[in-house]
Amino acid sequence: MSVAPVKEEEAMEMKEQAEKFRRQVLERGEVGPRTRYTQEQRQEAVAYMRARQQQGASREEAAKELGVS
Repeated sequence: MSVAPVKEEEAMEMKEQAEKFRRQVLERGEVGPRTRYTQEQRQEAVAYMRARQQQGASREEAAKELGVS
């Protein structure tokens, strides 16, 4: 079994997870003068960032994927 297909699957799963996060934030809309994230969204973003960093991505790359600064 090759390692490449597993990494490709992980990459697709991470991409889908980032897209889901962005959709959830957009659906929530703006609250107050800025977009506010729920506690669950913050935890999800932190977990995503950590997973992407373990895969070798920078914080900037992971944040861009999530659509956050």
